[in-house]
Amino acid sequence: MSIKTKIIGGENGKLEAHVYEAHSPFHTLHPGLVTYNHPVDRRTITTGFFTNDTYGADQNQAATSPETVTVVHNGGDTSAFTATNVSGNRYVFDSTDFANSGTASIDASGTRNGDIASFVWPVGGSDLSVSSYDSLDGYIYITSWPTNGNKDFLLQLYLDNAPIGVTIPLSTYVDENNQDVWQLFSIPMTAFQSTSPSFDEIRIQTVDAGQGNAPSIYLDDIQLVSAGQSRSIFYDYCAQPGELIEVRKIKWIAAVTKLKVEYDDFFGISQLTNGYTLSFKRNGSTLSQYFAKDFYDMLQFPNVHLESWEGATETIYQLTMDIPEEQYILNGTLEDCIELSVRDDLSSLIRFRASVQGALITKW
Repeated sequence: MSIKTKIIGGENGKLEAHVYEAHSPFHTLHPGLVTYNHPVDRRTITTGFFTNDTYGADQNQAATSPETVTVVHNGGDTSAFTATNVSGNRYVFDSTDFANSGTASIDASGTRNGDIASFVWPVGGSDLSVSSYDSLDGYIYITSWPTNGNKDFLLQLYLDNAPIGVTIPLSTYVDENNQDVWQLFSIPMTAFQSTSPSFDEIRIQTVDAGQGNAPSIYLDDIQLVSAGQSRSIFYDYCAQPGELIEVRKIKWIAAVTKLKVEYDDFFGISQLTNGYTLSFKRNGSTLSQYFAKDFYDMLQFPNVHLESWEGATETIYQLTMDIPEEQYILNGTLEDCIELSVRDDLSSLIRFRASVQGALITKW
């Protein structure tokens, strides 16, 4: 609904100001100042825990390795998908330089922009069902990852030599700064947004745009994890359909038996093997992700501070991430979620939970 406005001023009150709406047939005939308005936002404080359907808010759980997997490639240590170079001929599929397990891995340290490696499900086998798997997992060993330009490795599903779904930047699921060690990556199958229920091939393409060298990596133990066998326990905080939630704080609280925690502990546990992740997601796809194997990693999350309270035999630690006002808003219509994943055994913690503090936005 519009409001009629008339402003009179100037000498002898003879000058008038008029308001024309954009759809008015007269607004283009008169010079003036373009303005706009938007509904008033009402904010109501809201809080909630990250939760899992099985464990509720308690994250002191033991994540275990999947029992059922389909091996894609492990450096040729065992039979797997058929690996070939589609473009570039620079991926080496049986390198003995490094190995996460066995004696060999995939060497992508000498690849260049546009080089593509293909992993094809053996000829004669029926196509694989996307819904039969939770994730595509693997281990990466980074020896260098230059920051000039666009550097990455793109993964995509194929069927009958044709791409299906979207490409996935590997950088979204790994910590490029965590180098010279093996680290786990786990890509949900839903992230590929497959347009087909089946696939028979996985491709990896090197991206090296801009100055500097391409990233130098090794890959090992790439495998498809069967549905219901995920090595990760996920805890989510999501906006419901129609909701807008301005997130202002993410808070972790842990009770541990160790009085003094070292920088390379994770809340009183020895440094994690697979790591703990914080992910910001939209429509099932990961927009950004943070990784932590110990306290030192978590203290490098943006805008965090640490507090602790010591008891006679236990200590409570509170780690808080402050998010500047209006910097991050969860939109339920877009299926926005914040996700935490436990990928190691955290059962020795007395308590471990995480929560969100924010504001529910209502349009007037």
